Amino acid sequence: MPVDTKFADMPWIVGAFLSNPLHFRHMMNLMYMKLMTYLKPIKEKARFVFCHLMKVIKKTTEDDQVLPKEIERTKISAEEARKRFEHCKVNALNADFSDKVTGTINVGFAVENSVYEANADGGRESTLTARFQRLQAEVRQLIDDVETVKKEAGASGGELSVEQISVLASSLTNQLGQLQLEEIFGPNLDLTDLCAHDALIQKRLLEQIANFKPAPRRQAEKTSELLSFELYSKPSDQADSNKEKTLELDRRLQRLEALLGSREVTETGPGGLLDTASRLSERISLLQPAYLDQVEARIASLQAKLASISKNPENSIVTDADTQNKVAELFEIVKKWDTFSADLPTVVDRLKDLQALHEQGSNVFHSATSEFSTALVNVELSQKRIDDELTSYSSQLKVVSCSFVQQS
Repeated sequence: MPVDTKFADMPWIVGAFLSNPLHFRHMMNLMYMKLMTYLKPIKEKARFVFCHLMKVIKKTTEDDQVLPKEIERTKISAEEARKRFEHCKVNALNADFSDKVTGTINVGFAVENSVYEANADGGRESTLTARFQRLQAEVRQLIDDVETVKKEAGASGGELSVEQISVLASSLTNQLGQLQLEEIFGPNLDLTDLCAHDALIQKRLLEQIANFKPAPRRQAEKTSELLSFELYSKPSDQADSNKEKTLELDRRLQRLEALLGSREVTETGPGGLLDTASRLSERISLLQPAYLDQVEARIASLQAKLASISKNPENSIVTDADTQNKVAELFEIVKKWDTFSADLPTVVDRLKDLQALHEQGSNVFHSATSEFSTALVNVELSQKRIDDELTSYSSQLKVVSCSFVQQS
């Protein structure tokens, strides 16, 4: 077996390897295990030292980042900055970042917002009086600036000329003068918020409505426990006048009913006037002479029968023998049932108990029959299985007997 060249300078290793390779390999494994056992605590100590060193480095960097109280650390959010300066323009014409000493204060970049807002900083909302006074002050300042630009030579206007701006400012002043806040809110304009303005306007509106109300009527000297309602209506058109006439007719009918008596609603019924008129015509037709003769004849016959019954009261009793026999039989049956009437409730209770007992017995019988049928089916199945096993055992016995015969 060839020897590796890296073991050429180690004759004892080469000799051991050539003499017994298996023993040499076993010894090398033992040496590797001992070496790893010796290096394991050293490896753990090195890991612990490395972790401790990393903690010290992290703490040192954090201590280096701590700033003194005089230095303020500001955190700038890109999203908030974008929202704040989204519609703004940067003007660097007057920016001065030099350290030279001048009579004026050095300024940086000027940020101009192209979108004008009345309350840009999110402060408290201004009152109407404050807005009005601010507009007046701005208009006066605008007029003064226009006059200054007119006097200065070589001043350039913007998109509008100086004369146009002056005319617009004058018209704006006239519009502000026409507002007349003193007449709307009164002479006292020291209001703090919009709610006060709304309350004042509401109060003045209620006062004006109260002025339109009619004067209250004097109360009557005699007070009554009943409530009285009065309705005043002014018929302004033909429909209102027709309604007034209908109400007047209704009042007259009520007075007539009060004099003659209450209305008989049951006579007319729920039907209409045609049904009522037909019933009245039928009743009137009965009063004709032909019908009256028939009615008189019927009344006379009824009077004759009544007189005969009053003379012979025995005839009024039932004379039919069959009817009397039936009545007697019914009476006897009722007398017999009088003796059973007291025992009938107990009999009914016993019958109910027997019915419950029979139902319970039938349930038990059904359950027993079902269990018996189930057991019978199981017995049949087991018997069939035993028959099959006996058949198989008999066939096996025949085979064994045949084999014995053949062997003998």
